[in-house]
Amino acid sequence: DGEEFVWQAKARNPAGAALFDGCLAQFKLAEGDLAGVRTLSSGPADSRKLDAKFWAAFYARDYDGALDIISSAPPDLVEGEFDGRPPNSWAEALVYRAKGDQQRAEKAFLTMRHDLDANSIPDARNEWYYGLAAKCDAGLNRKDEAIREARRVTDLHPIAQDPVNGPHMAQWLALVYAWTGERDRAIEQLEILAGMPSNVSFDGIP
Repeated sequence: DGEEFVWQAKARNPAGAALFDGCLAQFKLAEGDLAGVRTLSSGPADSRKLDAKFWAAFYARDYDGALDIISSAPPDLVEGEFDGRPPNSWAEALVYRAKGDQQRAEKAFLTMRHDLDANSIPDARNEWYYGLAAKCDAGLNRKDEAIREARRVTDLHPIAQDPVNGPHMAQWLALVYAWTGERDRAIEQLEILAGMPSNVSFDGIP
């Protein structure tokens, strides 16, 4: 399988051990092996390790640890992986929201939303713009705007026409539905995703 292949590649190419460890950490995250993630994501950070290490702390409800991971990582790396620079990245907004710190969560979401509008053009086919806008607006309790933006993303990449990217867009829509109180509609999206092959995993709906 994929994990075994990476282990073999690591054994044959010890000089690339750090890169392969990041890949293996992602496998462990998908398996829910949080201890394995922590072991494999130690050492200098790269995008795969940072992502896996953060989510392992987040899903263990080690929120202070998750914040420390982001604050100690290179800001450019955080921005590339979590759509924003510390202290107002997507990762930090999620942690504050999970902790119930609504004031800090909304500040982070609002900062990201403002930066998005200042640095991006809302082109009709720019799914990245509308996807991030939808998630920020959901975090800011702007329900109608968030759902409209998220549905625009799924319209741009319907699963039937784009089986590679479409599931991720549907996952974003499920998150927006969940955050805006539309639980049944969120579950409906997740049921669709659960019934098809894709690389969408449990770490997409915090």
